[in-house]
Amino acid sequence: MSMLSHDQDWTLETFLAWERDQDRKHEFVRGQPRAVSGVTEDHDVIAGNIRSLLMFKLKGSGFRLHGPDLKILTGLGTCRYPDALINSAPFDRECYEARKPVVVFEILTDSARTSDLNDKRDEYASTSSIQKYILVLLEVMKVRVYRREGAALVLDRAYTNPEDRIELVSGISLSLSEIYDDFQGNQNCSQSVHP
Repeated sequence: MSMLSHDQDWTLETFLAWERDQDRKHEFVRGQPRAVSGVTEDHDVIAGNIRSLLMFKLKGSGFRLHGPDLKILTGLGTCRYPDALINSAPFDRECYEARKPVVVFEILTDSARTSDLNDKRDEYASTSSIQKYILVLLEVMKVRVYRREGAALVLDRAYTNPEDRIELVSGISLSLSEIYDDFQGNQNCSQSVHP
């Protein structure tokens, strides 16, 4: 494993070559590699719910589920590893990135709140194939869905009812009760927060 030097001049290409030799994942943000940290158990439960449900629901649809180990190269020249994503590109066993992500899921954590609400939304908006950016909150049962409108991802709706269904692709949807199944975080999931 090569050493990480923040003084080095990085390009996306040098980062991608360097990252292939690393023992852990790194994102490429503002011209520098950043190690991807671990997650809490609640974060992992919610991300696992999304991935397990979609793995089943997407079967035979022409779409595939990935995450959290397949990266997205954004239109702003950054590299991100979302918690889950729906990809519409044909399967390519030699590919290290999602070439045509259409829906991206991020679990909103306190440590990444500003990044998820601003930086990542802008980066994903610059990636024209992405049609929806879905932020799942941990503090309360609330999911914010951003949809493509021209060159931007704009807030479409905030879901708070357990039976609300979020339409994803080709008639495939998830309810909040499915996403938050077995969630052990704040038990007062009906309270409102404004990220």
